[in-house]
Amino acid sequence: MKPDLLFQLFQGILWLSVVALFLVMPELQSRTLAFGVRIPPERAGAPVVTAIRRRYRRGVAVAAALVAAGWLAVLLSGWGGADGRALVAAGADLAFVVLATLVYVAAHRRLGAIKAQEGWMAETPRVAVAETRPRGAREIPWAWFGPALAVLLGTLALGLYVYPHLPSRIPM
Repeated sequence: MKPDLLFQLFQGILWLSVVALFLVMPELQSRTLAFGVRIPPERAGAPVVTAIRRRYRRGVAVAAALVAAGWLAVLLSGWGGADGRALVAAGADLAFVVLATLVYVAAHRRLGAIKAQEGWMAETPRVAVAETRPRGAREIPWAWFGPALAVLLGTLALGLYVYPHLPSRIPM
């Protein structure tokens, strides 16, 4: 397998992981904190919140499809050689993150406007709480280190595979 193809494959897997994270982001948040907007528990499953979540996922999917189509068009055209394709792969990552973030901000603003318009938190008392005692260090489960270890080992394997194909002198 050519190093350029291997790089594009690795980049594609990384890109799909980022797309998956953006798609599940609403589910990773608290039910009462949708898109960074605090909502009352009784409104967490409201049709308007569900519709905004659905619209967000649709927007992220459209952004992913647009970026993937552009990336694929550049790959198939052979434009720029290996360096140009590597630049486009990095640009595709950045373009998707920017587009998906814009979709997130739009969902945040829309939900915030609906919350203000319908007065969802009007009767909720405002309370401020401060923790004054230092907390003990929490233990992190070992499973959290799995993805980082997988990226580290994947990068090591890619480096070991590509190293023999590198020229003896790398021009600067």
